[in-house]
Amino acid sequence: NPLTNRIYVGNASSSNVTVIDGSDYTTSTVTVGSGPNDIAVNLITNKIYVANFTTNDVTVINGSDNSAPTLAAGARPYAIGVDAVTNKVYCANNLSNNVTVIDGTYNMTANVTAGNTPRAVAINPVTNKTYFANYQSHNVTVIDDPTGTTATVPTGAWPGDIVVNPITNKIYVGSGANSYVTVIDGADNSTVHVVTGYFPGSMDVNPVTNKIYVANSSDNKIAIIDGANNSVTNVVIGGTPRYVAVDASANKIYVGDYDGNYVTAIDGKNNAFVHINTGLI
Repeated sequence: NPLTNRIYVGNASSSNVTVIDGSDYTTSTVTVGSGPNDIAVNLITNKIYVANFTTNDVTVINGSDNSAPTLAAGARPYAIGVDAVTNKVYCANNLSNNVTVIDGTYNMTANVTAGNTPRAVAINPVTNKTYFANYQSHNVTVIDDPTGTTATVPTGAWPGDIVVNPITNKIYVGSGANSYVTVIDGADNSTVHVVTGYFPGSMDVNPVTNKIYVANSSDNKIAIIDGANNSVTNVVIGGTPRYVAVDASANKIYVGDYDGNYVTAIDGKNNAFVHINTGLI
């Protein structure tokens, strides 16, 4: 939470979350459910939502006092996202093939049917639509919050990650079994495929530059999609790039390498990069 300067780390094997004070790096611990798998923060309410994979629930941490009630979810909650505008929280339940929708004001819950094995979530706070990548049904479920309706959009096989550019209203879905990213137009759910590289996985978007960064873990490169025309620039960084995060304000991209034990920092202006040594995997 950049407003409170608190960092939340899910510890899957110890069933808790470590809270780091960014000002002095002191820590505290909050007990959550078993197997915390994903965390999302509502900056407006200062509530932190933890998807607990093993106990099939969501822990709601109050950032003010670290109190932490637990809400029931579906089977194997895998990913979670927050729409701060509507104060709704969306939890993808990997084994029950549905989404638990949490009303952040009252902690009321409801379930919405999704595709098979929803694994990733992305939210467009401008249109109040939420997108879930369904890994085994090879499609995306779209939940329209204002109307409560859902739609299904086909993608490539094994969609593993999904990101939204709220400015352009475009949604990007990496297809693990294919060599492309499916681009969904949020206005009408039409799609195009953009070839990026083998096994596109983690992605992130810089809405300021309208660039989308795709980690292709099996050919050692980052594919950069220009959102204006879907052209692709490849940056070969070596290793096995697995995770991507964008700092839009600084126009810097950080890539976690699974085999090389380093993070690659890419300058978004010229695509120059350096490797920063970290720990094992």
